[in-house]
Amino acid sequence: MQIKTLLFLSFVGLFSVFSYSNVYTVTISDGNSTAPGSLRDAVQSAIANLGSDQIRFQLAGGTTINSWGGLDLGPSGSDITINGFSLVDGLPITFGFSVYSKATNNTFKGLNFVTSNNSIEISGGNNTIDSCSFFVSGWGQNAVWIKGGNNSIVTNSTFSGSQQHAVSIEVGGGHTIDNCSATNIKDVAFIARGTGGNVFSNCSASEGNHNGFGLLSKDNIIEDCTAYNNDKSGIAIDNSTGQGNGNIIRRNKVFGNNQVFYMGASKPLYDQSAIFSNGPNTEIYDNYVYDNAAHGVMIHGAFAAGAIVNDNTIGRDDLGNELGNGWNGVYIHGANGAIVADNVVVNNGYGASHNSYFMPESVSGIRIETVTSGTVQNNYVGTDANKINAGNAFDGITLYTNTIGVDITGNVSCNNGYYDFDNNTSHSGWNGS
Repeated sequence: MQIKTLLFLSFVGLFSVFSYSNVYTVTISDGNSTAPGSLRDAVQSAIANLGSDQIRFQLAGGTTINSWGGLDLGPSGSDITINGFSLVDGLPITFGFSVYSKATNNTFKGLNFVTSNNSIEISGGNNTIDSCSFFVSGWGQNAVWIKGGNNSIVTNSTFSGSQQHAVSIEVGGGHTIDNCSATNIKDVAFIARGTGGNVFSNCSASEGNHNGFGLLSKDNIIEDCTAYNNDKSGIAIDNSTGQGNGNIIRRNKVFGNNQVFYMGASKPLYDQSAIFSNGPNTEIYDNYVYDNAAHGVMIHGAFAAGAIVNDNTIGRDDLGNELGNGWNGVYIHGANGAIVADNVVVNNGYGASHNSYFMPESVSGIRIETVTSGTVQNNYVGTDANKINAGNAFDGITLYTNTIGVDITGNVSCNNGYYDFDNNTSHSGWNGS
């Protein structure tokens, strides 16, 4: 009897998630109309109702609704679901205007946004965007702009173009961005400011003009994502606001980035690395980092102390293809206390991206520079546990200028240094560390 009761309660709870006090049906495609059957009338009716409400569309999928000045749900517009999957054919309705969600627990589902301004602005907590698509044409405009509140979710959505960000978290934290894809984004595709504690999972960022993912806040996680063919970094942690602490980068694939490559201190350093951090206590582990034009992983600056770079495969993809990175596999510069352990670092320093005019002798599997402490332990450099010959172009492990106090133990470093940068050929050179 107890089991039956529990099953009954679970059954009731499951369907209560989808129950609404009222369902309002839109039959008019004029977004400026306030007549019965219009979107504005449905929204105002939903706001006036204290329960949970759903808005549906008795219009053919692909119907475009335009509205001057956008659609503002207001501070009282809570617990409203706008379900854009057409009741006629199940295809998405298109919104050609901005939506402003200032209250809590609103859901936007099955909508296709084609806008010149920010598509959705969220300033209330616990909002959800599910199964939507976005194209934003206006300069400096985002697809999803989270301006406030905590614990909102963006999931199962696609971003095919934006003149600013696909998803911009500016205020608040604890947001989840899951199973989303962004391509051809003008600025950083997915960016997190605010109070931190956000999770980006199962997302992809590609073909963008900036970084794929950017973190300027603390305690965020980027996991099981793909960042590829972006002009700058695939993933970058920027501590310029002093908030980039304790971020975790794990189980990602980062390849083909740094398409617009610069060398020199006057340029942003995330132009020079596929995964970059200048924030403290960064953890980077279980990633595949390969075929990027610059460094594989770069930890830079005094504020980046305490980094952990562990169990990554750098220079080889998950299918075993030996693709390298253009410069160092792992580059620790000025960041004390870094732990670089249990990585496979192979094939780095080859390719057209490496310009030997700048620093032909400065390409290594693992390069440590200007630090007073750190650990390099149990890495395979130039090979792996199967003894494959996959050397890096110059050194295996390098301790460079003003470097002391680094503990180097248990590494296997071989097959490195067989490349003649002057003649662009392999040779039997120094295989050192």
